[in-house]
Amino acid sequence: MKLVRTRQNTLMWIVDVLLTLLAWGGLIWLLARGISAMLETHGGPRI
Repeated sequence: MKLVRTRQNTLMWIVDVLLTLLAWGGLIWLLARGISAMLETHGGPRI
């Protein structure tokens, strides 16, 4: 399998990295919020 590699402007690379980190952070935050909401219920987690 061959990957296509193109040159990317440094500014665009930084924007890409920042957006990727922001997306991962948002995913982890949503997962943690959902898991904590399930565990804080009085009847226990509902799966």
